[in-house]
Amino acid sequence: VIHQVETEEGIDNLTDNKEFMHVLAKKAREAKEILSSQDSAEIIITDVLKDEMGLPIPVEFEISRSEFERAIQPYADKTLELVKKALEQAGLDKDEIDEVLLVGGSSTIPKFQQVIENFFGKEKVQRNLDPMTCVAQGAAILAKTFAGITCPVESCQHENPDDADRCEKCGADLGPIKEAPKEVETHGRTAKPYGIEIVGGDFAEIIPKNSLYPTDGTYLEEFHTVVPDQRIIKIPVYEGFAKKAADNAFMGNIWFSDLPPGLPENTPIEVSMDLDSDMVFTIGCRIRGTDWVRKVTLQHDGWENQAMDNAMSAHLEIQQGGITGQDAETIKEHVEKIKEAVEKGNRETAKKHMEEIRKIKDNSEKEAGKVDMDQDWRRELERRMEIGKSAVDRVRPILPDDDKGLKAFDEWWERSKKALDSNDEAEGCRLKEKGFDITTGVPVAGDIMVSAIIANIPSLDPGIATKLEQTRHELLSAIDSRNVSRINEVLPPFRNSLGEAMKALESSEGKPINLHDGKLGR
Repeated sequence: VIHQVETEEGIDNLTDNKEFMHVLAKKAREAKEILSSQDSAEIIITDVLKDEMGLPIPVEFEISRSEFERAIQPYADKTLELVKKALEQAGLDKDEIDEVLLVGGSSTIPKFQQVIENFFGKEKVQRNLDPMTCVAQGAAILAKTFAGITCPVESCQHENPDDADRCEKCGADLGPIKEAPKEVETHGRTAKPYGIEIVGGDFAEIIPKNSLYPTDGTYLEEFHTVVPDQRIIKIPVYEGFAKKAADNAFMGNIWFSDLPPGLPENTPIEVSMDLDSDMVFTIGCRIRGTDWVRKVTLQHDGWENQAMDNAMSAHLEIQQGGITGQDAETIKEHVEKIKEAVEKGNRETAKKHMEEIRKIKDNSEKEAGKVDMDQDWRRELERRMEIGKSAVDRVRPILPDDDKGLKAFDEWWERSKKALDSNDEAEGCRLKEKGFDITTGVPVAGDIMVSAIIANIPSLDPGIATKLEQTRHELLSAIDSRNVSRINEVLPPFRNSLGEAMKALESSEGKPINLHDGKLGR
C-alpha cells in the first residue's frame, strides 16, 4: 500500500505520517483476517491523507489470497523449519506425533494450515478447538488436576475438597489417597536461553533453551574478576539468542557488594542460575576455595531493581575512588538505607535516599571544579557522536535511503569527524550543540537516544524507568526484526512511557559513570 500511494500520488516519506500508518496497520490486519475465508480483500482509507489543497486522497488497494500467500511464503517456510527443529530437539519423529494442535491467530491462515497438514498428515491436525483460547483451556484442565481429591471408587469419581477425609458422595475413605505420594511432577521447558552480560557486552549463556525447570541442580559457569581488589559484582540477567547482551531482553541486575578484600585480578568466580516452577530466578556466586557464597532472587516488579542499581552504582564509584571523604561515608549510609528499604518493600523510602545520593554527587562535582562541557568540547562531541550513531544505525535499515533526517545526521557526523581530526574547536563546539537536535530529526532514533539517557538518571522514579526500559527493548526488538506492523504497535506505548518519564524528571540529562562497571570477565 505504501509503495502504491507513494508512486501514484508522488508522496515522500509516507511512513512519517503517524495517523495514516496507524489506520493502515489496522486495515491491513483486517484484510489479513478476511483472506482466511475469502479469495480477496480490500483496503480502503478515505479521510486520512490530504493533498496540498487540503483535499482528501482516497486510498484503494486490493489483494488476492494468492498474492498474500506469496508474500507470506518465507514465514510458512520458517514455520516448518521450527517444527522440524522442535521435533529434533525433543528426539521425536513426525510419525510419533498423534495429534497436532494449532495455536494463535495466524494458525487460522489457510497457508499455514496447509503446510502443517502436508507435513504431519491432514488427519492429525485438530481444528475443533478455538486457536485463540485452547492454551487457556489446557491450562485450566491442568490446574483442575491439582485441585481437590477424586474419589477412588470407579462408579463415583466425585471431586472432594482437599481437606475431606471421606467422599462427600459415597462416603469412601480418602485417607490412603491423601497419604500416597504424588506420582507426577510437572516440568516446563525454557523457550529461550538465559544468561548474563560480561565485560565487553557479550552474552554468556548459562541456562540453554529447552532446559527443564524447575532446574534439577545448579548450572555453574566460571568467570573471573577483572580488576585487583574487586569488591563489587554486577550481574545483568538477560534472555535471548543474540551474542550481544544488549540485543536480548533485559530482566534485571543482581549485585554482590561484599567480596573479600584483596582478591587478585582474574580470581575465579562461579555463577549459578536456578529457575523455579514460577519462572523466578535465583542467582548465586561463590569463590572457589573460600567460604564466600551468596544467593539473591531476581526481583521482577521494577522499582527494586532500579533502586539497587542506583545504590550500587554509587557504591562502586566510591570503591574506585570517584567519590571520597565525608561524601563517600554519607553515601554509604544512604546505600545501606536503600538496601533496607528494598528488603522491606518500602518504595518511597528508597526513592528518598536515592535523591539524597544524587544531590551529594551533584554538589561533589561542583566543588571539584570540573571542566565545563563547553570547554571540553572534544569529549562531549565524541560522546554525542557515539550516542547518536548507535541510535541511528539501529533504525537505519528500516528507513529509506533518502530520508531527510538520515541525510542530515550523516552530514553532521562527517563534519564532526573532520572537526575532531583538525582540532577545530570553534566548529566542534558549534556541531556539539547541534548533536542532539540532529539525532532527534531521524525518525525513532531520537526517541531511542533520549530514552537511553534519561532511564539512567537517579532522580527518575524507578517504576517509570523500568517501564521505559521495557518498552524500549520491545521497540528495538521489533526494529531488528524489520516487522513494520510490530514497530507501529509498540511505538505508541514506548513514546507514552518516554513522555511520562520526561514529565516526571523535570531535570537535565544524566551523568553516566565512566568507570569499571563491576561486570565479570570470562
